[in-house]
Amino acid sequence: MTEIKSYKLKNGTIRYQFQIYLGTDSLTGNEKRTTKRGFKTAKEAEIELKRLQYQIANGEIDFAPKKIEDKFFEEIYEDWLMQYQNTVQLSTLGKTKSIFKNHILPTFRSLKIRFITVDFCQKFANTLPKKLKKFKDVLNYTSLVLEYAKKRDYIEKNPMEYIDRPKPLKKINENVEEEFLEGNYYSAEELTNFLEALKKEPIMKFTFFNTLAHTGMRKGEAFALKWKDIDFENSCIRINKALSYCPTNGLYIKETKNGKPRAVLIDKDTLSFLEQWKKEQRILLKEQNLKALNDTNQLVFSNTLNAYVYPSKTNQWIKSIQRRHNLRQITTHGLRHTHCTLLLEAGVTPREVMERLGHMDLEITLKIYAHVTAEAKSRAAEKYIQYLQK
Repeated sequence: MTEIKSYKLKNGTIRYQFQIYLGTDSLTGNEKRTTKRGFKTAKEAEIELKRLQYQIANGEIDFAPKKIEDKFFEEIYEDWLMQYQNTVQLSTLGKTKSIFKNHILPTFRSLKIRFITVDFCQKFANTLPKKLKKFKDVLNYTSLVLEYAKKRDYIEKNPMEYIDRPKPLKKINENVEEEFLEGNYYSAEELTNFLEALKKEPIMKFTFFNTLAHTGMRKGEAFALKWKDIDFENSCIRINKALSYCPTNGLYIKETKNGKPRAVLIDKDTLSFLEQWKKEQRILLKEQNLKALNDTNQLVFSNTLNAYVYPSKTNQWIKSIQRRHNLRQITTHGLRHTHCTLLLEAGVTPREVMERLGHMDLEITLKIYAHVTAEAKSRAAEKYIQYLQK
């Protein structure tokens, strides 16, 4: 039974106190007690004692001590990464690690997690737009780690939730897979000039870019093609995989962007160019003392060692061709947009375009359709004015 006791202050004043049993610590097995003191009368102490006994009996008070562990941001990041890596593809994991290494850890690594404030996060966010095009990823990943810490009671709130996120600067980002970049495609006339210039290039580059322009496939999909994927009899290319790269694991094969295989019909000229390249490839491999593999294993487009070509290599190829032939610059991915816009201008329905290009959903195709329609109207207005001024 809990006993209420009196004690004297230094000035001789009488006060009352009691010690109450709280229970057993579930982690250590030790008994837990607390002392309440400073009551002016025994009656006040008795009232408080009964109130605490009632709350403890009804589970209204959790007397387990809350121990706040001073973990550093990098420690929390490493814990978070362990569970995150089981939820994403290798390419995404590699990009995520790179973002943390280059843009997040240099600032947050040595900070104790519970001392990271909203003001600190705000200042960090404000520096990003001028340095990065995709700075939103940096903020999102930082927030994920802090949210992880919050859910595990290392911090009470996620400071990233309270910042005012800066707006991105209006710059072209060539790395966004399906974003339609203004002007990043050729007109029918420009495409004809580009393909004509390609005829002066090595046959593999000609065939590669010609295939992209006339199928709309992604460069990673083209570099994953093997000869077994091309049905010469039915004029069709089966696209069911893609070549990708991540810094930690290098080149590897993954599924297509939307996770679905597709078959793309090709024109007679494109089919003929591919047949010519297949014959020429065997000759070139023999000259390099390399053995051509069977159709099941032989890559359609390979490097000088008959291995995978790094997809980023095409950026150098296309820029070099455009400079030497005085052509307007677009990206390799711009050929995909070119195919898309020309299909839409030719009257092919957005749904048919979506299926041919393997877009994730119809919304992506419709966004491009909106751009094409707007630019077509603008060209029509310009032609009308030019006609009146004649």
